[in-house]
Amino acid sequence: MEKPNKPRSRAQNAAGHKYFTEVAGVLNDAGFDQEMVMTKTYYRLPNTSYSVKDMFREEAHKMFGVKSTTELTTAQWSEVEKAFTRELEQELGVTLPEYPSEESLANKQRGWKKL
Repeated sequence: MEKPNKPRSRAQNAAGHKYFTEVAGVLNDAGFDQEMVMTKTYYRLPNTSYSVKDMFREEAHKMFGVKSTTELTTAQWSEVEKAFTRELEQELGVTLPEYPSEESLANKQRGWKKL
């Protein structure tokens, strides 16, 4: 059984960065810029993995009161990811990529080592 206060794992961190990049691409392809996604922005910029992570961090803060995603436990990270994905899909009507699994990341890393 997983420890309830275990910090997010390296795999979760790597998966998060991959996911944020993929979400930014989906939002941009669907025509949503940061002004449309983040109401605090008054100029139009394409989404990036950094802007998507900022949105994810805001969700984590609202749900758990953390200032940094490094403060999330593995269970909290999963809860935020599910809520974040559900909210974007419902509000914007886009289909986001599946969150990367540890297996898919491991396979990709093995492929990088062969290059």
